Amino acid sequence: PRKRIVFKDAKFKVGERTIFRMPTYIINLENPERVNRFSVVPCWNSGRGFMLQSSWDYYFNEMFYGRLYYNPSQYQGVDAGLNATYALSKRSAGKFDWTQNQAASIDQRFVRYDLRHRHTFDPTATLDVGGLLTENRFGAGGTERKLTVNSVLNKGFPEWTTNLTYDKLIDLDNGLQPGRDLVQYASATPRFYFSQNRPRNLFDDGLAFRMDGSVAHILEKTLTPAAQESLFSQSDIVDRQAAVREVSATRGELNLNFSPRPFTLGDVSRINYSFRDSPVVYSTNQFRNAFSFLVNTNEQWTRHFSTGFDYVFQNVSGDSPFATYDRLEPDRHLLTTYLRSGNSRWFTGTLFQTQYDIFAENYRNASSNFVFRSPSQDERSWTLALTPIYEFTDPRAMSTLKLNNVAANFQFLKPDRWSHMLITNYMYRDERIESVATASDFLLGDTIRAEIASNMAFNRALDKFDLTKLNLGLTKDLGAWETRLRWNTLQREVYLEFYLKFAAKKRLQVGVNYSSDQLQFLSSDQVRSGFVN
Repeated sequence: PRKRIVFKDAKFKVGERTIFRMPTYIINLENPERVNRFSVVPCWNSGRGFMLQSSWDYYFNEMFYGRLYYNPSQYQGVDAGLNATYALSKRSAGKFDWTQNQAASIDQRFVRYDLRHRHTFDPTATLDVGGLLTENRFGAGGTERKLTVNSVLNKGFPEWTTNLTYDKLIDLDNGLQPGRDLVQYASATPRFYFSQNRPRNLFDDGLAFRMDGSVAHILEKTLTPAAQESLFSQSDIVDRQAAVREVSATRGELNLNFSPRPFTLGDVSRINYSFRDSPVVYSTNQFRNAFSFLVNTNEQWTRHFSTGFDYVFQNVSGDSPFATYDRLEPDRHLLTTYLRSGNSRWFTGTLFQTQYDIFAENYRNASSNFVFRSPSQDERSWTLALTPIYEFTDPRAMSTLKLNNVAANFQFLKPDRWSHMLITNYMYRDERIESVATASDFLLGDTIRAEIASNMAFNRALDKFDLTKLNLGLTKDLGAWETRLRWNTLQREVYLEFYLKFAAKKRLQVGVNYSSDQLQFLSSDQVRSGFVN
């Protein structure tokens, strides 16, 4: 009970035909991974040649199980991996992963070792430790090796939550890879974080107060402007040490959050507001303070008509010694207003909304949204959504507002029988349809469903429409099973899926790619998913 289902004399059938029989078959209800399975799948494609994809899902006991795979290929070497879930005791458990990928034609090899372990001291205290070692060989370019170690100690209290983290990135080959990581943390960064579990009410519940903060040591390494310039100009960086700007500092931050009680004006207006102050001190004798204020209102004039606005104010004083780590946006004074109508069976919408940056004195992000729907949702129903997007010829003047484009989404369906969807984007300024997407599915008889999805986009360079997507599919109902045939015309792939309805995520898939330059037989993990999306 609640652990497993044991089938005796199990029969696997397609329709009324028995494909094969087994004296015993077990489904584990607690963890589907705890099943001993072994599979070998022969494959071939023109890039890797003949391949053998073999895997073993092993399960020794509750304390140790996982998966091992070994995929040799004729031309490109071996892809292999091992993952293991283990438990040393009820309080101490973890996971280990090892993967290797090879591309012999370009002499590239990637190896990854990942270990994650958790020890639970009590319900309120845990310790997580981990290590990640990567090796990336680029042929004559040498091998890049990096080791990342980390640990997190979590401790909960009735009123507070705390954690202490420690991360260290060790560059084992002592090399900088320009363009890969413009920012690296190459030494220990201990960080202590604390937060109140719930707001504290002050002044007879008139003000909610919540505090959190952190103390951390940060070592930031970034490329200097000269090094970045040489990177984009494809020239070599001669002095790697001179190419790096290094900043080491201890950083302390405190966040004070205040949320006064919302209040109403008359019978129609409700106002919510809050403010936050975040002082930060650095061991470099620098100081920064960020103050923000947020207020939003909603005026419900009638059952079908409302207005409102959101206002965000942010002021930053002082500066940070880091180039990118904790940079903030400059001062903001942003006002968003809207006018809405709705709450009827056939229409809802935002008649108009826009933002006004008080600091920059300009308007932006003006739009509307209208949703029409059929009053009856019983036998057949439809929905039409229109989203006009506006632009300002002069962002400083509302009078220069003009329509830029209109996005439309139309859906028409009969539940359990058919559905059709049409999505378009019309550029009003250019008097041209920018894109058209369709998706349809419908029954062909009682047990076969057809699917069609397409997309066309306007190519400005060639002044014509390009077909960017055309997928076709057929699904056959086999009772407890379903089989699906799909054709991706642009990727030139045809593949077949076979699965149980109650376990649709576990599928048997086989496919073939028939592009002009190669013929590739696809295994289940190579088949592209996401037919309509």
